[in-house]
Amino acid sequence: MNWKRGENGKERADKEQFTVRETKLVYGVGILVIAAGILLLVLELLHHVKPISLWVYGVIFLIVLSGVAVCLAGKNRRLEVDGNRMCYVNFLGRRREFTQEDIGYIRAANPAKGQDGIRLYDTLGKKLCRLEGNMHNGLWLVRLLHDRGIRIETPDEEGNPFAEIAAQETIPEESVKKTAENVCQEAGLLIEAWEAGNRKTGARIYYGLAQYRAGRIDREAELQPEESRYQGKAGDKLPEDYICSLEVFVKKDGCFIRDRKKRLLHYCFPVVYKARFPAEGRETQVYRNGRCVKQLKEVLETLEDYLPGHRFYQESFSLCYELTKTLP
Repeated sequence: MNWKRGENGKERADKEQFTVRETKLVYGVGILVIAAGILLLVLELLHHVKPISLWVYGVIFLIVLSGVAVCLAGKNRRLEVDGNRMCYVNFLGRRREFTQEDIGYIRAANPAKGQDGIRLYDTLGKKLCRLEGNMHNGLWLVRLLHDRGIRIETPDEEGNPFAEIAAQETIPEESVKKTAENVCQEAGLLIEAWEAGNRKTGARIYYGLAQYRAGRIDREAELQPEESRYQGKAGDKLPEDYICSLEVFVKKDGCFIRDRKKRLLHYCFPVVYKARFPAEGRETQVYRNGRCVKQLKEVLETLEDYLPGHRFYQESFSLCYELTKTLP
């Protein structure tokens, strides 16, 4: 679903109103820097050494000035979003207005590698503004613009939240069944090829689709309780916390496999889910995760190297739910 086109998309986009701004932590950092500069100045005045050059006072002044700049950034630096209109305010309070149509693409760094920059560029490649991913509503801004059809340039690496957003696609609710089944079919081809190439390990892959209510999922549980399962029928409207996952288990001789730390070799990849992200007036959207097949492929490659020569435990039990290749 592309919010950048169509009257209905424009109406929904007009409801979005929020601000991307620095967190309160910035004030604390600025105050600490100012305090450090003042402390150095006091120590210099109390223990003045004549040979010290005047440039030392210049360094102290720059330290205090940088702390003031950080505090100003905490107070002023922000991006105001009001529907399709946006206004960027820098740390000095200077304003720059532009619209969604002016944005050509987003370039986001991977915070997992210590990089934390979000840059908006116009259609000619000129920078409109620079933000940080840890700013309040920063991640939400990238998600919103992606939903509206703005392209994201970001490293496709593990742990990169922007890569997760870039791989998501809004889809109509009526296409959930077909989308999930297509992903399951594609996963089946990968698993079939993996089993054919790893017969010597004796391992088999048990996989299928499972539907849940995200609000009832136990994040600490090895296997989800029955009450977290979604038991809807064909034609039912999906709940707002709906999630359909591709689940994968490793088995041998009909038994489930645990590693040396007794952890079950069980992998879960969200395929389709509904969510409403934090913005006033935001409607619940249905998202397709475009990375789940790639993530499955990476897991299978890891298992190919990990299974031979390692000690495992086998356990025979029955799942309290059935994994299916199709949805109702």
